[in-house]
Amino acid sequence: VISREQWQELTSFPDVRYAEQTGVAVEYRSLGVGSSLLDLGKSHSSKGILTDVIIWPYENVAAVNHRIKNGFQAVGFLNLTASKSPFPHKSQIFIWPPVNSRQHAHLAVIDRV
Repeated sequence: VISREQWQELTSFPDVRYAEQTGVAVEYRSLGVGSSLLDLGKSHSSKGILTDVIIWPYENVAAVNHRIKNGFQAVGFLNLTASKSPFPHKSQIFIWPPVNSRQHAHLAVIDRV
């Protein structure tokens, strides 16, 4: 599990971009829209992208699978409790390119899923 402090540190790296709250309307899913959005982000963030998918209080299996299908690597979880956030939730954290790349060696210390 990634601490709040680790999350703040990860999102503060100047070379790694953070993609927050991405999604595609139901009627446009399975048309390549989401993959195109991630590809656009990759083309503007050659040093890497950090993103998260909320997995509790509701499941988001499609988004988790979509990140993996598009080359993102799951690297840990972030738990925000009611005392730390107005919206308590648990997120799964993903990075691109994968950690075994030299670009993201500094992220290798994160607990693996």
